Amino acid sequence: MSKQITLSVIVPVYQEAEIIEDSLIELRSVLSHSGYDFEIIVADDGSSDSTRAIVTRLAAEMDRIRLVHHPVNMGRGFILMKAIRQSRGDIVAYIDADLQIDPRVLARLADRIRAGSDMAIGSKYHMDSQLSYSPWRRLQSGVYCSFVRFLLGLKTWDCQCGAKAFSREAIADLLPHATCRRWSWDTEMILKGSLLGLDITEVPVTVRPNSGRKSKVRIGSALSMGVHLIRLWLWRRYSGEGFVKKLEQTVNRPD
Repeated sequence: MSKQITLSVIVPVYQEAEIIEDSLIELRSVLSHSGYDFEIIVADDGSSDSTRAIVTRLAAEMDRIRLVHHPVNMGRGFILMKAIRQSRGDIVAYIDADLQIDPRVLARLADRIRAGSDMAIGSKYHMDSQLSYSPWRRLQSGVYCSFVRFLLGLKTWDCQCGAKAFSREAIADLLPHATCRRWSWDTEMILKGSLLGLDITEVPVTVRPNSGRKSKVRIGSALSMGVHLIRLWLWRRYSGEGFVKKLEQTVNRPD
């Protein structure tokens, strides 16, 4: 593997033995034509199936793939943070393991970071996005995003799309202040990035058919997300201003 990595792409996984091999082969092929010197980090959050063994084998057979493993399931946000800390790229991105979001968006996200954005977000609500999922899924996503925008005062349309990229400097500033370890981690990063005045850009995505694969966001996860959104709202209302003032004293970001 090249010593100089421009783009680190993290794939968070939990119990993905059925799909992970095909996904990694496709992802590696797409990134090989992206123009970026890349690494793929598979971030395994305590899978008990054969996910880890499959990734270990692929990493031995192919360059640019490596595994970050945590022995106990801690949540998507937790394993993303662990992988980010071990990544080497100037640009850090992640994408969901099922690749329902066309992975070619990763190069466009990285391009936005290279052009000066601090955070680039795949957005299903961008006018140029192409979507292939059910009206029920669209309704669920729309309700959540509308609620988030109203509750937290965000201008960003899509907080939970599973494809995002950060500059190394931006994610280094944000990670020490992350409190969510599960599904709402994305929303927290966008909220705190917005309060810090980071340049956040939304990029169109192509959402592909999922061939009947069920979402891993269960009722318990949805309730947990709701609870954490209330916590973020309370934090935003009572601590957000102090957070910004404190970081303005410690973060020295060039103009």
